[in-house]
Amino acid sequence: MQEIICCVFLYIPHMDKCVNSFVPKYIKRNSKISAEKTKKILSDINAKLRVHKDPALLRKQKLHETLLRNTMKRPDKQQIRAHINMFCNPQCVGTAFQTIPYTNEDLDKMYNWAGNNKQSLIAEMTRANKKYRKNMKNGFYNKINAKTRKQLMKEGALSGCVVGL
Repeated sequence: MQEIICCVFLYIPHMDKCVNSFVPKYIKRNSKISAEKTKKILSDINAKLRVHKDPALLRKQKLHETLLRNTMKRPDKQQIRAHINMFCNPQCVGTAFQTIPYTNEDLDKMYNWAGNNKQSLIAEMTRANKKYRKNMKNGFYNKINAKTRKQLMKEGALSGCVVGL
């Protein structure tokens, strides 16, 4: 007798809007803000370098020039996937914010690539999941500013699986 395995895919309203509209706009806006701040820092560093050639300032200048070049580039697939996980993932599945605790098998699969660091990464993920899980409400981390949360939801975000907004 053949067993039939059925998969149920839950269609979440507005998922397409979040992935195709919100995420690209969010990345573009943040890249622009980051580029503006980096340009300001670079101009300050260049002004200081005109007065005094300091090796530490030269290293900072090179670092910020690299950051500026990277923010001006088109976002790569990994960056887009990370933003989709943060803002278009109502249950925060696969992140430290996941509302359901991870099983040992899930963690083993997740960190199979880690080699010798596997156990320390699993311990850190378990600790972070326990900490963040209790602070989740409606798919958003509670410590996100209420004004920011409302703005994200208005723009089309379905979740806020992120710290530091």
